[in-house]
This record gives sequence, C-alpha cells and structure tokens, in this order.
Amino acid sequence: MSDAERIKWIQTERFITYKKASEMLERLNYLFHYPKRDRMPCLLICGRSGIGKTLILRKFIKDAEGASRDTHTKPVVAIQMPVIPEEKRFYEEILISLEAPFNFSSPSHVLKNLCRKLLRDLDVKILVIDEIHSIFVGTPRQQRVIFNTLRYLTNDLKIPIVCAGIEEAKLALAADAQLADRFEVQVLREWKSGREYASLINTLSKSLPLRKPSELCEPEALELLLSHTQGVTLRIFRTIEHLATAAIKSGDEKIKISDIKDFRFTPLVSME
Repeated sequence: MSDAERIKWIQTERFITYKKASEMLERLNYLFHYPKRDRMPCLLICGRSGIGKTLILRKFIKDAEGASRDTHTKPVVAIQMPVIPEEKRFYEEILISLEAPFNFSSPSHVLKNLCRKLLRDLDVKILVIDEIHSIFVGTPRQQRVIFNTLRYLTNDLKIPIVCAGIEEAKLALAADAQLADRFEVQVLREWKSGREYASLINTLSKSLPLRKPSELCEPEALELLLSHTQGVTLRIFRTIEHLATAAIKSGDEKIKISDIKDFRFTPLVSME
C-alpha cells in the first residue's frame, strides 16, 4: 500500500474488539433473540461522551443486518432521540430510519399507527435509541409523553428497547418507575492501567499498517497515553491515529515513546 492508502486506512473508522465491548455485544445479542413476552427486558448503555457507546451499537447493528438474509425484514431500527423530545418527532425519526414515505403534516396518532404497522411487518427485533439524555431538553410534560411512548412500544410490539447516552441518562429513566424496572444498566468507564487497557493498545498497535513494530505497549508509553487522553476511548484512538499518520509521513514507520512525549496534544473543550 502507498503512504496515502495507509493513511486513509488509519483514518477510517473501524471496530476494535475488547472485553467490555464483547460483553455488551453478547448482551445485545441475548436481547435480540429474546422470545416475545408481555414484559420485555430492555437495556441502557451509558458512559461519558467518546467512551465507545455508539461504536458498539453500530457494530451490533451491522452484524445483525449482515446475518439477516431476508430482504423484507429489518432486524434492528436505530434512531437518535430528537433534539426536541416530542412524540410526533419521535415517530418521524423512526419512519425516517425505515426510509418510509409519510406526510410531515400528519398528526401524531397517524404516524404512531404507521410506525406500529411497519415495525411489525418488517419483523423488527430491537429498537435502539441513542442520545437518550436529550430528553432532558423537553418540558416535564414532553418527558412524560416520551416515557409513555417507550413503554407503549415495548408493550405493544413486544420488543426490547436499547437506549444509550451519558450517565445522566440513568436519571432520565429513573424518573419513570415502570421503565426503571425494565432497563438493565451497563456502564462504560474510562480506561485504567491494567491488563485490559494494555490488551486494547496491543490490539491497536498490531492493526496499524506501519512497516516497523511500535513502542506503544511499553509501560511508559501506556502511561503517557492514559495521562494525555484521560482514559477516554475516542481520545486514545484519535491520538494513535495522529501518531501513526505522523510516523508514515516522517518515514520512521513506527511510533516511539519519544513521539508520544513530543506530540502536541490539542486539548478538547471537555478537557479544559
């Protein structure tokens, strides 16, 4: 591969397997195959921004869609909580995800019935809602309506609902006693020094298209990366991406400890 091709490969988003992610995927698959019953189990995945929630969900959705051979079904429907958490906008997001034609001027009950029909006809197994914490933007009444909508859908369709958001999302769901009893919580934490963190960096290091082995797995390098990124998954990946790209451009073809020391880490707003 040319330098440009290798740099493009490094910059392309891809899923890296690690223990916690594997556990999350296993739980999602468990829910995916759960038989229909009156009270379906649901899941909340929470953690700070950049910790890896959305990547795990994308991996799950991709695998589920890849395993489905029936072109007339859609095993997983994924949406983001609308910026304004209203019932009508919520159903609109589902219909947009389904690529279903509908009239934006239609009232909520019409969109609700259309969603119910399509979700049944397409044999949807799981509804995924990302950015669930956006519900806090709504008024108390809007929040109650959304909670009622979630409860109604899981009862009516008998499918699990999987939500993802920052840790404050637990407060959102806890506000509704009936939903709180249905949602299991899985928390993604920041990385700490230890075997799992070292394994993650080792996997990342081996995946890089560099011509020489890097020093990323040296104890000093591991601690430097952890210190600079505060253990946030996205920051770790982005930092290694920058370092690997620089290694190709410089001709060194490896990431050295000195590169990590000298690298100018531009702080994010969240790090200030």
